[in-house]
Amino acid sequence: MLPALPHGNLLEWRIMPTHTHIVRVARELRNELSTSAFLTVQRSEITGLLRQVSKEPTARIGSAVADDLTRALLNEGVLVYPALARTSTGEMVRLYHAGTMLAQLIDAIVEPDQGGDRYLGATITKLKGKWQWGEEFITSADLDAGEQAPQTVSLASATSRAVTANG
Repeated sequence: MLPALPHGNLLEWRIMPTHTHIVRVARELRNELSTSAFLTVQRSEITGLLRQVSKEPTARIGSAVADDLTRALLNEGVLVYPALARTSTGEMVRLYHAGTMLAQLIDAIVEPDQGGDRYLGATITKLKGKWQWGEEFITSADLDAGEQAPQTVSLASATSRAVTANG
């Protein structure tokens, strides 16, 4: 393992996570996602997992590690949105299976083009026919009336809290 560039003062060196560490983190995240449609976690939890796997308490997800981890996740059939490279420690990211309806929907929204517009339009048309729109979403008025806001998911409780779906 080659040392990374100095961080802080010249005497402090960080060891970068290896490819093996990154692949292990991707596999752990895939296992947490399991059969759930998606898993929403704070990016800091992914950093914590990287630190645990690499046994490097100062490991960080910089742009190079974010790109490597994104590729490793894709190799495991998992996508992440927003991109790890575009998020900071306290932000939330969503993991989901590649090739699913959810992946197609997210792609249609974040990568606009005519094909995506047709898919998005057809999906919305189908949803409108089946959903009671006013009853499906928690509004600010519901929260004011005492309704509980959705809870965030931690990796420790992800399996029990993530939404399970077939697509």
